[in-house]
Amino acid sequence: MFKSLGKQLLGFGLTLFFLVIVLLNVKFDEVGTAFGQANYLYLIPAITITFVAYLVRAWRWQIILKPTKKVSYGSSYSVMMIGFMANNLLPARIGEFVRAYTLGAQEKISKSLSLATIVLERVCDGLTLVAFMGIALVVFPSPKQTGWTEFIEVFSTAIFLFAILFLVFLIVREKLALRVVSFLMKPLPNGLEKKAHNLLTSFVLGLHALKNGRSILAIVGTSALVWTMESCSYYLMLRAFKIDQLMGPLELVGAGLLLLVFVNLGTMVPSAPGFFGVYQAAATVALGAYAVGSATAFSLALLTNTFQYVLVTAIGLFFFTRRNMSFKALRANKKAGDQEQEAETEEAATTLGLEDPENENAQKTSYSAADS
Repeated sequence: MFKSLGKQLLGFGLTLFFLVIVLLNVKFDEVGTAFGQANYLYLIPAITITFVAYLVRAWRWQIILKPTKKVSYGSSYSVMMIGFMANNLLPARIGEFVRAYTLGAQEKISKSLSLATIVLERVCDGLTLVAFMGIALVVFPSPKQTGWTEFIEVFSTAIFLFAILFLVFLIVREKLALRVVSFLMKPLPNGLEKKAHNLLTSFVLGLHALKNGRSILAIVGTSALVWTMESCSYYLMLRAFKIDQLMGPLELVGAGLLLLVFVNLGTMVPSAPGFFGVYQAAATVALGAYAVGSATAFSLALLTNTFQYVLVTAIGLFFFTRRNMSFKALRANKKAGDQEQEAETEEAATTLGLEDPENENAQKTSYSAADS
């Protein structure tokens, strides 16, 4: 109880912190001017593209789920939107659990396998965003290119290359890769080591979807399509606030890409439901690299965050009510579901050869068997 409360307080605290930082640098009369001069017709294609991007996300999740169980498109879309809705309305990023629990109950598959596919989905998103960041900084450099943007460029490229190499290593030599990672996790505190262990196991389970060449291409292709569409939506919002009058066409594309990356990576920071505060802070930093004023950046971020929030929450609530689900039932089942999921994850770890790091005897047995 206290642990969950602590996470919620941390999220709300960070939201308030980032919101205060942004508001201290924003002049509200300029915010009113930015909203007054905006062309709201651009909202129509921006919202439409965002809606279609979620349809593609559901298709990608269906592909990732295929090695586990063939799930209908309608099921993958409705469950996914319920999960995103839960992230918007409930604290502590409970949406991932809601997706795993709902899909597991509906399709009669384990919660750990459901969560594994979601973890893989998140990793695909992260890799695609890092690749887009590299494109934004290399192909469409900002007019205020400074030391920190160059550092981000090098750092993001290094992370991208390392992640790709590690994925290849994990696919080709799974047992060895798991042993190496398990060894590297040993210095971590017990609680953190346990979480890292379970997260890695979930990721490996989801990674089995990549053992098929067609699946790899489909997942990579749909991931690129999802975020290309999302970047187009941000590009349209830049035009809505007439930022295209401040820079050339190539710089505008770069600003849209960097805005996309910063906002979505920024929402990984613990925050209140809906990501308000963190979202606006990330957008202000991203657009600041292209000499966009903080008031305009804040206005754009506020409107974009709002329509995304309303769109996702409305669709998710529609499917949520159609299934006669309740938030009370989700909260009541969360503790039992977490325990069930942890047990399933430990069982999967034994099968994969990555035993519980607290169980030294099991670990030694695994290593001996692998060496023989």
